[in-house]
Amino acid sequence: MNECDPLHDEGVVFYRKLLAAGVPARCRSLIGTVHAVEILPRCAPDISANTANDIAYLARTGK
Repeated sequence: MNECDPLHDEGVVFYRKLLAAGVPARCRSLIGTVHAVEILPRCAPDISANTANDIAYLARTGK
């Protein structure tokens, strides 16, 4: 989740609810980032690449 995203806190709460319900989940907070920065590869190439890798992993494994 992006630290400066207006929905950051709700995302953390949702992540914790998933864990409490026994749903496997991963969460990371990207300090200093804004909503949707991962779709701006020129501004944040590492974040964009990591997000693409996470999506590919989810598609392959369903986890």
